[in-house]
Amino acid sequence: MSLLLAAPALAQSVPAATTEDDEALLRPAAANEILVIAARFGGELDVPQAPVASFDEADIQALGASSVAELLNAIAPQTGSGRGRSDGFPVVLVNGQRIASFRELRNYPPEAIRKVEVLPEEAALRLGFAADARVVNLILKDDYASRRLEQDYGVPTRGGFAEWETEATLLRIKGPNRLSLTATVEDRSPLFESERGVIQAAGNVPSVAGDPDPAEFRSLVADSRGLGLNASWTQGLGKGGLDGSLSLSAAVSRNDSLSYSGLNLVRLVAPDGASAIRALHGALT
Repeated sequence: MSLLLAAPALAQSVPAATTEDDEALLRPAAANEILVIAARFGGELDVPQAPVASFDEADIQALGASSVAELLNAIAPQTGSGRGRSDGFPVVLVNGQRIASFRELRNYPPEAIRKVEVLPEEAALRLGFAADARVVNLILKDDYASRRLEQDYGVPTRGGFAEWETEATLLRIKGPNRLSLTATVEDRSPLFESERGVIQAAGNVPSVAGDPDPAEFRSLVADSRGLGLNASWTQGLGKGGLDGSLSLSAAVSRNDSLSYSGLNLVRLVAPDGASAIRALHGALT
């Protein structure tokens, strides 16, 4: 049972209670005193341990990374832990929250990140992780969208084969909600032993003129191609996404490879004992 009592208003004014921060603002600053008021970024971790390293947008841009994966490699000296038997890979958080898989954000462009904090192992223990890894907190921008197309092409100086890869990425960030789609296509042409002058083993070379050369049908580099699609969706829960998040991710890939293993060889023996090695048409694959 609750009882609510209404008290009459007093004519005398009563000063409102003030906090320590309010008192600091109301107190006049001395001649040699500088008062600094700074706002915290949303998504920063509220832990007693101070970050061992912090990178703002200018620092991230100076690293020259093109993805979050490359960014973590660039700051590996700060994120690696020398404690225990950890492999050195840090715990990765986004806006102070756990993620379902690093695959969710490995292709995020660094331009989507507002700040990166690296916290010591004590912070990992406080957050429920093992005490042999550091914590990397990626604070994303509140409103960000990007479309990126990246293409790589490579060919050796001696020629013979070529490889190329195309990657398209779509990213949308709206507060605690995120959507990422990445599609990749890659292809590599074959390289044969005849293109590098590989000496054939004894007994593997036809002795009849006009027969095909097995070196032209034995590959050093396979003919391969691959397709991939990676999608992730994250929905923040509660006000401002501070009560956790719901994440869904899916990946589909297909890879094909074709290698050549030479030709079928046969040895023909005449009644007089003469013999010849013949190569049959049709490569072994």
